[in-house]
Amino acid sequence: MSEFRANFLPFTNESEFCRYAYDKPRGYPGDFLTQEMIWFGRKNKDRKFIGSSGVGKLLNAITLDMDNCKANEFRITYLRKLITTVGKRIASIGCGSCLEYWEIPDAKLRTLDVFLLDQDEGAFESARQHMHINGHAIKFHKDNILKFILRKDKDATIGQRDFIYSLGLLDYFNVKSTARIVAELWSCVAPGGKLMFSNAHPDNPTKLWMEYVGDWFLNYKTKEEMLGTTTDLANVAEREYMLDPFGVYQYVTLTKTE
Repeated sequence: MSEFRANFLPFTNESEFCRYAYDKPRGYPGDFLTQEMIWFGRKNKDRKFIGSSGVGKLLNAITLDMDNCKANEFRITYLRKLITTVGKRIASIGCGSCLEYWEIPDAKLRTLDVFLLDQDEGAFESARQHMHINGHAIKFHKDNILKFILRKDKDATIGQRDFIYSLGLLDYFNVKSTARIVAELWSCVAPGGKLMFSNAHPDNPTKLWMEYVGDWFLNYKTKEEMLGTTTDLANVAEREYMLDPFGVYQYVTLTKTE
């Protein structure tokens, strides 16, 4: 890795996205601006070829066309469909700038009661700029994500929810910690409600590019490990597993008994 970086990093850092992923100016990998760069770059050609040189612009576009970035775009559109069909009381844990809500019609958004948890105020500022939230039951809650999840009185803040999801968070925790987090979130799911969480798959085809170029490391889990984090939960009516079309992210969805 050191030899690769010594010879190739000067070129990849001419790509706006690769440089940002490597530098992590907000102090952590995969921040909300990283996700926005993927979203805008995937949708807008003018935002795709951005860099400090011709090579950098090309590498930026190539990176945004890799499976991991495609999987991030898929995640947003997949979530948006779920949000508009699964219950009204929704919670997003580690919500970032809430890209999945940006294009939801105002009339539909008004019918939802949404709790959004993140620890980056910048993410909330971006979300407020892009979401039409006047008169809507949308609550932004800034807190340390892990401390909030483990707090015994969190139910008083989050309440019982029809749909809770946490995507892009558990990739940074080991299996044991993931099981603990999942159990804590499960306690806030209403009867008949759903909990969905994701994790990158060990065979992520973009894994080496992320690690060598972006210094971006995830805690990969197998399908068995993902499902194993839910085996001790009570009142599980259904377990669903899905691997996205790009072989990057796995999704586990649990339905609670009525």
